[in-house]
Amino acid sequence: MIKILSLIRDYEDWGEGEDDFVVQYELQIGLENSADYSNFSFDVISPKRLERSICDKDIEIGYGLMIMTDFNTKLVEHTVERLVRMSFGKDYDETVCQLSRYFRRRMDRDD
Repeated sequence: MIKILSLIRDYEDWGEGEDDFVVQYELQIGLENSADYSNFSFDVISPKRLERSICDKDIEIGYGLMIMTDFNTKLVEHTVERLVRMSFGKDYDETVCQLSRYFRRRMDRDD
């Protein structure tokens, strides 16, 4: 069974107000009773920060983003847990592939 090994808040940038933020997370998932694991990352971003980040671009792809108006750690944790639960595949590789729809896969090691 796949489980969350760690969920770490990696970086935060808060703007002028509470409605202007981006918080980066690192997620590690793996098999119970195994040394195998995979790393992912994602950003929690406010609509205000998102608007500011695309003001000089034509388009922004929302891959690896969670958008929320009021930052709430517990809601982020519950959402990640729900996404991991609903992404269970027939095997580890299929689960990792399904999780890659929501999170950016970190390919900084051989896994």
